[in-house]
Amino acid sequence: MVLPLLALLFAGLAAAETSSRVVLSPPLAQWKRDIEAAGKTTVVLARVFTDTARNELTLPDDVEFRPFLRKMLNDEAFVKQFVQTHAINVNSNTGLRPISVVLLNMARSADWEGQEDAVIAHELGHIWLHTRGYEAPQGLDGLSCVAVHAGDIVQHVLIREQMRARHIDYLPFWISSLEAALLQMDGRTVSNPQIADQCQHISRLALWVDVAVGLSDREWPRRQALLAGFRNRFPELKDRSDRIAAILRGRNLNQKVMYQKTLRSVLLNIH
Repeated sequence: MVLPLLALLFAGLAAAETSSRVVLSPPLAQWKRDIEAAGKTTVVLARVFTDTARNELTLPDDVEFRPFLRKMLNDEAFVKQFVQTHAINVNSNTGLRPISVVLLNMARSADWEGQEDAVIAHELGHIWLHTRGYEAPQGLDGLSCVAVHAGDIVQHVLIREQMRARHIDYLPFWISSLEAALLQMDGRTVSNPQIADQCQHISRLALWVDVAVGLSDREWPRRQALLAGFRNRFPELKDRSDRIAAILRGRNLNQKVMYQKTLRSVLLNIH
């Protein structure tokens, strides 16, 4: 459920009741050290809680860079985006030094119970790419739906590759999310491209491509059922999905020139 959270409760709860501290597993701690070793950013992780009675976000007192994060969570556009996600990452600057923040939306923590490493690793992956110069595209307002999902489509290929290399098991959480998507899809009517929200279309397209190129039938036996569901429910997206998947397949995105070329091609084909 998306909550209309537009305010931050700065008083928070007592420190004994809630903490923003995130304890990283050894693979994640090493990845954080590797990112920071380049000297381009400081990685900050924070749990953001929800006061459901007051319909407000709460930021614990023990969070690092709290005044800076408070300003971030006061931005209405950012909050609207954040409450729809499990976690989000932001690369910014405090005025004294660059920081890369991973915010965990604890209102949705039940979704990732036992799989928090996968959620955090995904956000670290985006930060890792940013510090290596594999930039995501930017919209005019910095929150463009097209820019965000085009960047994700390309960057997710590299992030999954890196998580496998670091022995971070991301599949169980991803598959549980896809099972939920398949269940929801079974109850939907066929979409009407004239009525559907454009950002919703782009989000579905990004998920479709992710499943098509990033997952095998062996890894998830119900993969073909989800792909068939996409084709049946959202036929207006099929050609774009096929084109973008073809663009991604067989390309060495670790080569920065190829990464940038692929990103431009995805942006041209995502509309």
